[in-house]
Amino acid sequence: MPNEAERQEYVLSDYGTIYQGSVGALSHRDWVYGQFERGILDACIYLLDSARMPISNRGDAIKLLRKGSAMINSQDDNGVCVGNWSEDFSLGRPPTSWTGSVRILQEYANTGVPVSFAQCWVFAGVFNTFLRALGIPCRVITNFNSAHDNTGNLKTDLIFKMDGSPDERNTRDSIWNYHCWNEAFVTRPDLPPGLGGWQVVDSTPQESSDGHYRCGPAPVAAIKEGLLCHPYDAGFVFAEVNSDVVFHKRDRYGTLTPFRVEKTYIGHSIFTKAVGSSSPSDITHTYKHTEGSAEDARTMSRAEEYGCVRDPLRRPGDSAVCAHQCCTGVPGSGM
Repeated sequence: MPNEAERQEYVLSDYGTIYQGSVGALSHRDWVYGQFERGILDACIYLLDSARMPISNRGDAIKLLRKGSAMINSQDDNGVCVGNWSEDFSLGRPPTSWTGSVRILQEYANTGVPVSFAQCWVFAGVFNTFLRALGIPCRVITNFNSAHDNTGNLKTDLIFKMDGSPDERNTRDSIWNYHCWNEAFVTRPDLPPGLGGWQVVDSTPQESSDGHYRCGPAPVAAIKEGLLCHPYDAGFVFAEVNSDVVFHKRDRYGTLTPFRVEKTYIGHSIFTKAVGSSSPSDITHTYKHTEGSAEDARTMSRAEEYGCVRDPLRRPGDSAVCAHQCCTGVPGSGM
């Protein structure tokens, strides 16, 4: 990272701001990363020891990102944080009660037991501490109107009953008001030139990648250009910011009929903390070209060439009409 101000912000700053809320109603949460606090580096090394990561692999930033994004959540490897998106937090602390990473990492290192509970911003905050403690520049990202596509295409399929109410039982995809992940700044000697720099890494357990709940590193530059053939998990991240929302109506026989396609709702805006300021910095342009531009059309066509399927109902002139906080009826909060 050649810029000194960015090194100060993304490696040495031990506190930050995580953005939440929804489009048009932005809110924020202050977060203490505390990567220089007593015991935190030891806790990060303990995490790698618990994952049985060979010492010889720990100098490889890409392998560290893969291992770290798996170990910050406890989904399948007894990692740091237990996710909970219900309204019952009686067996732990509500995710909203955390204000920083230090106590979480210290408790995990002292007990070896995953800490309850976390949601996306907690996973991202703890992962940010882990990476900065190891000297990897990183930042927390918030994607507003974030798609969780279970079917590996560019369609977020929302199913409705005949009376127009959401059919939650048969809807597999979901949309969150916002979702937080991380970007890490590393070189990518395993990829063609131009794909180094900021990489998406996500420790919130959404989908498995090579057998573990983790995501990335996926080059932001590759996502913007639709180059989804490169590792890791670029197609999933691409769908989080570019999916079409397809509305289906289910008749009494179970037949689905699409009746509307909305193409600008997903990935409406992507924010991170500005360098040297607590103000938000809109970095949407780093993930996607302007909707409707020739560059955007080229990116989407390239994504289709790499296997991402779009909906045949998508037409020029389709506009943003979805005003739901969460289109599937799940709680309208961050994933």
